[in-house]
Amino acid sequence: MIGERKALRKRIVISNTNALEVQGLRDLNVKNMVDETQIGQMLALNEELLDHLRDVRAFKPTQNWNMFRKPSTLMRRESVEMGRTILDVSAGQAEERPRTVRRIIAGERGTGKSLMLLQAMSMAFLNDWVVINVPEGQEYTIAHSAYAPMTINSARQLSPDQAAQTASKQSQGSQEMIYNQPTLTAELLQRISKSNENVLKRIPLAHEYKFGDYEPKNLYSLAVVGVEETSLSWKVWQTLWEELTSPSERRRPPVLVAIDGIDHWMTLSKYRSADYKPIHAHQLAPIRHFVEMLFNQNGAGQLANGGIVLAATTGSNAPSVPAFELLLKQLDARARGLKMGDNEFPMPQPYKTVDQRVLNLLEGSAELNVQRLKGLEKDVEAKGLLEYFARSGVFREVVSERTVAEKWSLAGGGVIGELARFGSRLRV
Repeated sequence: MIGERKALRKRIVISNTNALEVQGLRDLNVKNMVDETQIGQMLALNEELLDHLRDVRAFKPTQNWNMFRKPSTLMRRESVEMGRTILDVSAGQAEERPRTVRRIIAGERGTGKSLMLLQAMSMAFLNDWVVINVPEGQEYTIAHSAYAPMTINSARQLSPDQAAQTASKQSQGSQEMIYNQPTLTAELLQRISKSNENVLKRIPLAHEYKFGDYEPKNLYSLAVVGVEETSLSWKVWQTLWEELTSPSERRRPPVLVAIDGIDHWMTLSKYRSADYKPIHAHQLAPIRHFVEMLFNQNGAGQLANGGIVLAATTGSNAPSVPAFELLLKQLDARARGLKMGDNEFPMPQPYKTVDQRVLNLLEGSAELNVQRLKGLEKDVEAKGLLEYFARSGVFREVVSERTVAEKWSLAGGGVIGELARFGSRLRV
């Protein structure tokens, strides 16, 4: 069958009835997600939460969910910090003090960046937030979906003749060409509508809209319009985002935006213009929207009802983007108190061409910070993970201090991906 191999490659099994059931395993909830005593403990994801996470595509095929009886996640120190941030944003929204947090999660391969996004989405769902997830950033740049040109200030797609005229103007430097991705935008709206259905149905529209024969009454029916009519998906997305983030008499819930694989958005895409020139990722309308939101360009990063914008780098198939690597170093330096004119502030190497589009993102991103994930703490987090492996029947050794130290060292200082790989090898 067509697509069968792709379906098998991307299939995600999140439970295993042959695994041992771990007794006394507690579910993740609003209270224990901020409890420091839970650091190093595994917390299960309940059925309702699993449905939301499936719909939003939070799981990855490489995360070894199929080895355990029930999907569970390790509470790290960073996890508790994330939970407290979510509760702080929720409290600020309730007190009409909206707060926007913007963060890039970086780290080596296997350090748990995607899992941190999953935990953030789980905590947001538990607090009745609206969750928007981009599970694979590279899907927007590899030229596997339809795209169409449009002007920078308009969501109206252009005809071939209009596109040629706009391309000629672009070559003269009068206006930049922006490209819509209607199929990917419709898929984004589908994830939003399915995973946040209960929340969106309770939120009426602040204004009246009409899209052809469609007259949506709430945010859920608005998102469904973009799913059913792909040609309207970009216009519907802009309307939905405006409804979610604009001040309103009726309070809107905070929004969590999660982006995985932000590296792919900082270089040229595989798409081509009418002149067969490579299209930069920032010329693609959905990417442009999320990048401006993350780096607070043109005021797009301030959410009127509060929220969090999270982006994670990728270590598995990361493209080589020197400008983005330099940008992360500049953000780290700014967090240490360095300024642009200081001698220790990272600057581009002379006589080397860098992508100025990416470096210009530093301006306006004063509140953006970079969180560097490293290995697990040996005595608490790594030990708790190995104990969970042993109780699930996938680790046949006694979990002693010596065993934990051995596995922690072999895993490169507690890299969670490598630790799971060593810990899951059966020894009979």
